[in-house]
Amino acid sequence: MSELKSISETLDMRDGKAADLILREVQIFDPVAGVDAVRDVVVRGGTIAELAEPGGGSADGLEVIECMGLHAFPAFFDPHVHLRTPGREDKEDIETGSRAAAAG
Repeated sequence: MSELKSISETLDMRDGKAADLILREVQIFDPVAGVDAVRDVVVRGGTIAELAEPGGGSADGLEVIECMGLHAFPAFFDPHVHLRTPGREDKEDIETGSRAAAAG
């Protein structure tokens, strides 16, 4: 089990400095916040700093990524999974399925 924890800790970390960028004209969809619109997503220090009107985010010193036609959603996952337990543990079990999920 400690090896599984080690894998997830590695996946949560990356080297390098936090991102400073603008995602230009991305379709934002967040039903909880009531957002369904095209916006510029301004990221400073790895954190979303602003959802600006298209063309409204200042690009001073920021990497600009054109995102027209792309979508951004809050973090989510699909919890629907079949782990072949019980009965087909020779193919996959809870441990190997969990390891695969943690590895991405």
